[in-house]
Amino acid sequence: MKFFLTWLLSIVLASMSFGQVLFGNDTNAFVLMPAQTIASAFTSDLKISPSGRLVLYRQVPIGPPESIFEKPNNSKGKWLIYDRVSKISKSFDLPSELTNVDFLADDQTIFFDTFPTNSMKGFLNLSSGQITLINTLDARLIYLGSQSYANFLLGVSKDETLIAFYPDGKVRTAKLEPKMKIFWPIAGNSASITFMARPADKSGRQYKAILNRANFALTYSEFAEGELDKLLYFDIPQVIEFNRRTSGDTDFISIEDDADIPSTRVDVSKRPTEDRKKPSFVAKSANLGPSGGEVEFSSKMDFVVYQDSGALLLREIKPINRSVAEKLALEEAKKKLLSKAKQVGLGFLIYAADCDDILPGPEGWEVKIFPYVKSRDLMNDFNYTFRGGDVNLVKDPSSTELGFVVGPGGRAVVYLDGSAKWIQDP
Repeated sequence: MKFFLTWLLSIVLASMSFGQVLFGNDTNAFVLMPAQTIASAFTSDLKISPSGRLVLYRQVPIGPPESIFEKPNNSKGKWLIYDRVSKISKSFDLPSELTNVDFLADDQTIFFDTFPTNSMKGFLNLSSGQITLINTLDARLIYLGSQSYANFLLGVSKDETLIAFYPDGKVRTAKLEPKMKIFWPIAGNSASITFMARPADKSGRQYKAILNRANFALTYSEFAEGELDKLLYFDIPQVIEFNRRTSGDTDFISIEDDADIPSTRVDVSKRPTEDRKKPSFVAKSANLGPSGGEVEFSSKMDFVVYQDSGALLLREIKPINRSVAEKLALEEAKKKLLSKAKQVGLGFLIYAADCDDILPGPEGWEVKIFPYVKSRDLMNDFNYTFRGGDVNLVKDPSSTELGFVVGPGGRAVVYLDGSAKWIQDP
C-alpha cells in the first residue's frame, strides 16, 4: 500500500497545474481545478441543466473600465447557453424582461416567465427554437419538471384542479379531493408521482396523493410509520454537497458540515484508515474569488460556475483520495516554507552585497534585513543561525546554514550560498 500511495502521489503531483486547490474535511478531499472562462462580461440569472452539460446565463456587455464595479443592468442583457462539450456559447431569442428561466429534465426545454407580472409564460425548445406560450394565471405552480420522471409543470388552480402543462402545449387535469390539500411532489417514476397532502381539517395527519400517469387519476392514503422519512431522505442519492462561504471580500467553497456521508463519487472502501488526531494539512475551504457574484453548483456537485468581476468562470471539482490529498498538502506546505526561507536568504545576500560582504550578528538582524525582503511577514518564524561577519571567510557557503523555518515534520533550511533544502526531523 505504501508503494502504491507513493506511486499515486507522484502521478498526481506531476499532473497538478497552477490554479488547482485542495480542500476537504476529515473524511473526504477534493481538487478545485483551474478556471475555464465561459464569458468575459457581467452575467446574472445563472442556471445549470440537470445533466450539467448546459449553463444558462444572461450577459451584460462590459462598459468603461470604471463600470466593472457597478451592478449590471439585467434588463439590457441577452440570454445565452454555454455547452460544456463544445465549449461554445449560443444566444437565443427571448424577451429581455424575463425574470425567471429554468431547465426542464430533458436538457432541451426551458421554462420562462415574467414573475411577478405573469404577463408571459411558456417553453422554449433549444433544438428547434420553437416557443410555446401557456396560461397559468389561475394556477399556483407547485412543481418545475427538472426530474427525469416528469418533464412538465404542475399547478393547482383556484377550483382545486391539478393541471399539468407540457412543453408541446398539451394540458392534462385531475380533480383534487375537496377535503385534501396537495403540496409538493416527493417521489416519482414513469408510472406515478407521489405528493405530500394534508386534510383540510388541519388535524396534522400526513397523507400521500398518488397521481397515476396513465389515466391522470389521484388516489389518497395515509403514510405508514417511517414511510415519509424514507421518501424524503433515503431515496435521495448520497452525494457530497458544497456550500459557499464569504469572508471579507472573498468567496470560499467548502463541504457542507452535515455532509459527512459516503460520497457516490468517492470509493470510501479503498480509503486507508487514518488517525483523525493527527493534524491535517488539507484546507477546509478553497478560495473561489471576489465576493458579490452569483455562485451555482451542478446537481452532481462536480463543478461550480461563478461570477468573478468581469468574467463568468467554471471550475471542476474532482474527488481525490484523502491520504493522497494529505500528502499533497504536506508537500505544498514544504514548498511554501522553502520559498519563504529562500526569499529571506536572498534578502541577507543582497544586504551583504551592500555592506562589503558583511552579514549582521544575531541581535537586531530583523531591522537591518527588513528593507531587503518583500514584507515583514516573510521574516516571521525565520530563525537566523549564522553568527554574522565576513562571508568571504566561510570556506563552504553551500553547507553553512544561514537560517531555517520550522515546518511539519522538519524544517526549511537556507544556506549561505542562497540554496535551500528540506531537512526531515530525525
